[in-house]
Amino acid sequence: MSKDNELSMNLRSDYLAMTVIGAHLAAYLLVWLTGSNETLFYWLNSLLSYLPDTFWQVTTHFGETLSAAAILLLFVRKYPVLLPHLLISGLCCFALVYGLKQFLDVTRPHLVLPIESFHFIETNKTTPSRPSGHTATGAFIAATLAYLFKDKYQITLPLIAAGCMVALSRIAIGVHWPLDLFMGGAIGWITGYSGLHMVRKLAAPYLALCKEGSRSFTLLYCISAVLVISLLVLMSWPYPEPTFWFKSVLIVMLTVTTIRLMRPGVSSTP
Repeated sequence: MSKDNELSMNLRSDYLAMTVIGAHLAAYLLVWLTGSNETLFYWLNSLLSYLPDTFWQVTTHFGETLSAAAILLLFVRKYPVLLPHLLISGLCCFALVYGLKQFLDVTRPHLVLPIESFHFIETNKTTPSRPSGHTATGAFIAATLAYLFKDKYQITLPLIAAGCMVALSRIAIGVHWPLDLFMGGAIGWITGYSGLHMVRKLAAPYLALCKEGSRSFTLLYCISAVLVISLLVLMSWPYPEPTFWFKSVLIVMLTVTTIRLMRPGVSSTP
């Protein structure tokens, strides 16, 4: 691909990311100004209830922080920049979400509305509602992968849709307002897409070492993978049966990726 074509593709991808972020912010402003947050919650919750509860229970697990770490670690063999990205951008996303949660202190729908008035999938969530952490995490994964595959719209567009499905799962379960999703999605896309762009520039010395397939990189990856796998085993999530199968798939995939990375002759792309 020529430099002009590559630049054009990068610009189109950047415009797409900005469009997604702008859509989240515009939707937030529109719903807030019209006071339709509760009405939209009821409408979406009713519509989404036509799909099985198990579908939403599995989908919402993609919004767990550990899911983001595990899924993105699967791509580290080819894109070593994801390790510092997870550490820097991921922590920024986490801090923004949970800092705003405490500052805004919005109560979740299932703690305010009569449970019998909407479809509720049992959960013990009682922490503040806005912004949605699961939505931010799902958007962070989608934005990060969209940046890595910015020249492939057949991948980036489904990624945007997948991030939206994770967001919608929070309304389907009954634990978040639409405004929570719009704010969380914007945070996830900003930290995931723009964060990766900045980390690539800041982590140039680290990436130079990774190109050489250094032992330090392999060791750092193995430590990260073992830590994530251990936390997946030890930490409890809601919905026992979907959780068991979801975690099992992640653990197996992450273990296989780790074994492959430890083989000699691994090449990588920053």
